Amino acid sequence: MNMEKVKITCPYCKQVFAIKKPEKSGNYRIVCPNPNCKKDIRLKLVAHPIQMQGQGSAPVQPENEPKDTAQTPPTKIKMGEEFRLHKARLIQQRKFKSNIVHQLSEGRNLIGRKDDVNSSDISIEGDNTISRQSVEIIMERTEKGYLFKLNVLRAKNPVYLNKAQLTEGEGMYLDYGDIIRLGKTSFIFEECKN
Repeated sequence: MNMEKVKITCPYCKQVFAIKKPEKSGNYRIVCPNPNCKKDIRLKLVAHPIQMQGQGSAPVQPENEPKDTAQTPPTKIKMGEEFRLHKARLIQQRKFKSNIVHQLSEGRNLIGRKDDVNSSDISIEGDNTISRQSVEIIMERTEKGYLFKLNVLRAKNPVYLNKAQLTEGEGMYLDYGDIIRLGKTSFIFEECKN
């Protein structure tokens, strides 16, 4: 059915492509499938049939429809499945020292600056630019595999996923090989087959 798909035009390279219609309305971030572009595109999508901006563009929320007051973080939509076969870990990059491996466990993994009072699951020493409870990575096991989602909690300094800056309350799904930067500290999100 045509109602199952939404046509998107990349504002950078002008390529038109289709994505699956979202199950719920909200802010979404997609990655342009054009291999020469691969830029992040932010959209506000509505789950039910509504008026269109123009041919090949994403639906917009009608003026007379009440705004959703609940703030839901944007979700990164990928063209393929977001499920991963294996667990993952974070590799903390350090200059002139050995990298540190942080194993992720199922459920919530809280990441922040080392603090004796409010301890995080992954505590980072020596970087005062990271908040005490900066981000969380949720690892969810499903029948199809694992889902990994990065949520920004309280970050006084910028949080980056690859080269995209995330704001407080924003969430993104992770892929193996993604680079996460909190303050001055960088991590590689890596597949863990053990």
